[in-house]
Amino acid sequence: MELILFCMKNNEKKKLPVLFSKKFIAHVFNIPENKISSWGLIKDNGHYSPCLLLKGSRNVVDLIGAEFKSCLKLSWTNVQSFPVKNVSQKKGKIIFTAIDNGEEISVEFSHEDLKNIYFKRCYIPGMTDKHTFL
Repeated sequence: MELILFCMKNNEKKKLPVLFSKKFIAHVFNIPENKISSWGLIKDNGHYSPCLLLKGSRNVVDLIGAEFKSCLKLSWTNVQSFPVKNVSQKKGKIIFTAIDNGEEISVEFSHEDLKNIYFKRCYIPGMTDKHTFL
């Protein structure tokens, strides 16, 4: 899904970045292309969240938390990651499905969720300059 911004000044159309893409997430977090792996789910003390897995690392990008997390099992935390087996989109929702101990787990979020999370955290040409942040 692409977002198109209409410029009121001269009716020109400006294409906004696709927020749900590995390329966008890698750019926001300054991740080199060769480190991008696949979509995944992280389980942080029983709570599941969509993430981007990194090659050769125990670190992941938590898409909803908008931060790096390390997959560690320690006395005070237990963070695990699972590769996504299926990504689907239905009625504006993105659904990640993975397997945790033989059980199918699904997490859903929307493009609007991503916009609300990342819009105030990174520069988006054409929008950031004109938007009022409160």
